[in-house]
Amino acid sequence: MKSASIPEEYSIRDLFGSGHYVIPLYQRNYAWTEQEVLQLIQDVADYALNKPNTRYRIGTLIAYERESGQGIVRETIDGQQRLTTLNILLCALKREYAAKLSKQQLAQLTTRFQLNLQYDSRPSSTETLRVLFQEGPLRFSSDKTYNTEIRQAYEVAVRSLRHLPTEKGISVSQFFGYLLDNVSILFVTVPPDTDLNHYFEIMNSRGEQLEKHEVLKAQLLNVLREDHRASHCFNRIWEACAHMERYVQYGFVPDVRTALFGNEWSLLRAGDFEAVAEKLYSGQGPGLHLNEYDLDSILSQGASSSQTSASKSDSDDASRFTAVINFPNFLLHILRIQVADEARRTNEAVDAQSQVRLDDKDLLDAFNAQLNKALDQQKFVQDFAYNLLRGRNLFDTFVLKREYDNTGDGWSLKAMKKSSSASAYYADTFGDDVTGLNREVLMLLAMFHVSNPTQIYKHWLSGALNYLFAQQRVTAHEYRNYLQRLANGFLFNRYLTDAKQEYYEMIFTPHGLNRQPVPNEALLHQGTGVENFVFNYLDFLLWKRDKAAHKDFEFTFRSSVEHYYPQHPLDAEPLPDKYLHHFGNLCLISSSKNSALRNYLPWAKKDHYIRVRPDSLKQRLMMDLTTKECDWNVEAIKTHGQAMKDLLLAQRHGKGISLAVLTTLL
Repeated sequence: MKSASIPEEYSIRDLFGSGHYVIPLYQRNYAWTEQEVLQLIQDVADYALNKPNTRYRIGTLIAYERESGQGIVRETIDGQQRLTTLNILLCALKREYAAKLSKQQLAQLTTRFQLNLQYDSRPSSTETLRVLFQEGPLRFSSDKTYNTEIRQAYEVAVRSLRHLPTEKGISVSQFFGYLLDNVSILFVTVPPDTDLNHYFEIMNSRGEQLEKHEVLKAQLLNVLREDHRASHCFNRIWEACAHMERYVQYGFVPDVRTALFGNEWSLLRAGDFEAVAEKLYSGQGPGLHLNEYDLDSILSQGASSSQTSASKSDSDDASRFTAVINFPNFLLHILRIQVADEARRTNEAVDAQSQVRLDDKDLLDAFNAQLNKALDQQKFVQDFAYNLLRGRNLFDTFVLKREYDNTGDGWSLKAMKKSSSASAYYADTFGDDVTGLNREVLMLLAMFHVSNPTQIYKHWLSGALNYLFAQQRVTAHEYRNYLQRLANGFLFNRYLTDAKQEYYEMIFTPHGLNRQPVPNEALLHQGTGVENFVFNYLDFLLWKRDKAAHKDFEFTFRSSVEHYYPQHPLDAEPLPDKYLHHFGNLCLISSSKNSALRNYLPWAKKDHYIRVRPDSLKQRLMMDLTTKECDWNVEAIKTHGQAMKDLLLAQRHGKGISLAVLTTLL
């Protein structure tokens, strides 16, 4: 097979100014989720703000040029997810944010941007892109099939662009200008006689590069290179903590596990790095005894040492639980807490530039910045290793996981315990849960997680871990109270105010959660602009008020705001915008359900949801008010919306609202 052509670097302006691309049948359909779409937009925004004169390369686009009835088309072999997302993003900018662009930018967008992508043998995907691109109101026909993932990605892009000024401090106009000329993609064409099936196999079996957290491990170990005892301890801690899908106790053999976590194998007993090292270090034990701290040696030695404590139980554990965060981002949470704690102890202010950002593409820069400032680098690394071990133990015990067993899967909040037969088992973290507090804490954590599925937005996890680090003993009652205070902070200090408080201030300053300004109620009546968190927190409050009636309710990943009375109803008159976008007419559901029933009238939607079970408790209440004879109308919207607004606003300063009052409102 001949080699591919020399890559050409295309700016986004170039990419959409030349060529037409098709996605062949052998490629999978568009599959990016909210997390990947958000990450792309956030990465571009970060570069536009922090490195405006630097080119940001987003990957490679590999294509095979072939003849078609339309002339030369480029059959995309690699890079179709990015290419589709760029088309979606430009559609969102053109359709939703034209007023935010300069006249010159708008002219560039409307004249140069031509939809340059279609799917072979997937007409629903092509048609969805066409609807997003066309002029006029956004209308999806009820008699056609559309691609749910593309529609959801469009909604994510619209929502993310809306938050750029407050979340990133960058305007949509700045973002677009940088995207057009400074973001680039490497374009490669393969020779005409290429065996495409073989080439595609090669592209999908390429070896992975070293990840940043592996490089970071080597750098931190290098700081401890003169102290074999400390380096051995660091290595053992790192290897135990790196496997996020298993409880950290499994990173140590049973005797060491007992020494570190007590006879019950539950919470860490060692009080600092030195105490951990004393329990771990043995001249005969496995570990690092290297004179040269080169990257390959450290990584290979680390891999072998982690295998010494593996067992069948370890493997079973890894397949049973899934963590809500990956290891590189977890490292940043621990670093963030350590830096904030050091600032508190030394009474130093942490300015915006010194705060640790939760973005793993900056992992090495974040650690290097703190290392360079540390007066004693060895102590800094040792403190971090101890905090990493303690943080993982707290995370495993007091933060939810997704648990899989032979009955299905669901959210769980469980601690690891030692049985009488010296094997591990799992029990509810807060005992038998007679009071229901274990479930309540779990529901709060699940509410936070599904509202913020993207790794870089898990500020709630920093808050939870920071709280847990500060406790000598964690009780269900106080932990629940903190999480609800944090939820109220998110609601009133971020989502229902124009003067948004920084997450860092909210979480890491003594009075950060006491602010809670007078809410801007108009932010509830924005249609699809209402934040997912608002709906999820409302569902938590409804669940909490009547747990028995909603015992089957579980938080799921829902990202589509539905207008219960539709924007474009079938065989009926549309509502005035005032009531169409009213909070009383809105609920949060899965994108697939919204796509299937988008234009149906409320009584028809109710008929469907009764059979498949509604996603939302707010939605259940809306259905209770809906019948074919007495359909959902303006008065129902106003009444329901007022009840839901009152329930939310009653949480300000922890006031709450009684069940009797809530029943009256509903």
